[in-house]
Amino acid sequence: MVAQRLSMTTVDFYKINDSDPASLSFCALRLACKSWRAGHPTYVHCSSEEQANALLTQLNTLSDHSLIPGYIGSHQPQSNGIAFGYDESHAPIATADIMIQLSTEISKCFSRFARLLEITNTDEQHASAKREAWKFYKSRGYPLRYHEI
Repeated sequence: MVAQRLSMTTVDFYKINDSDPASLSFCALRLACKSWRAGHPTYVHCSSEEQANALLTQLNTLSDHSLIPGYIGSHQPQSNGIAFGYDESHAPIATADIMIQLSTEISKCFSRFARLLEITNTDEQHASAKREAWKFYKSRGYPLRYHEI
């Protein structure tokens, strides 16, 4: 039986002062590793299969000290690593606390998570999509926080 979460998802927006798309991936991986090391099951929602595979490949280039397990998809009961996915069917049902959103589209499953981390940069097209996401969450009463990094 899956336990129901009683509180609303907290949405954190992280803005990177850079327009390079690689900055989004780097930030997502740093946040995912930090979250995972703190004991929070983490899911990274990517915009495509290619992006998910690239992030999985890059996962262990961030640390010289230890390997962090990762996988694509939601049904890996033997793994306690960072989950990566690119469509709603990849999102863990009840095993992740934190969702990191790289896609510019609002995920249908974000409310399953205690926290949603939306990452944006200074690219106008990407930033515009994230401003719309901010309006969406705000209009529905989700607690919002903003961080510049």
